[in-house]
Amino acid sequence: MAQELKKENSLSWEENRIIYMDEQIYIPNNKKLQEQILQKSYNPINVGYPEQQRMLELVKRNYWWPGIKENVKKYIQGYIKYQQNKVQHQKKLEELHCYKTSVWTDFG
Repeated sequence: MAQELKKENSLSWEENRIIYMDEQIYIPNNKKLQEQILQKSYNPINVGYPEQQRMLELVKRNYWWPGIKENVKKYIQGYIKYQQNKVQHQKKLEELHCYKTSVWTDFG
């Protein structure tokens, strides 16, 4: 397969049994592997809460597969649904109350 890619497109090549396309590692049609890459690539701190375009940019720095954009979109949508349905185990914080004080009362 790599030989065919090399003939058709000079941006594709094989090295150490890894296929590269435009300097990205080509990921075969393996849903489990693609899911693992998405999980490892998603970090809310780096991506921002959840930002589809930003995550796509991060994944495509190293990897490429047919349908990558749609996979990222579905992953982000699934993450949002998970966050919305996640049970909160933390105790709700009490409401903060402001007390009216004057800065000048201590200097009277």
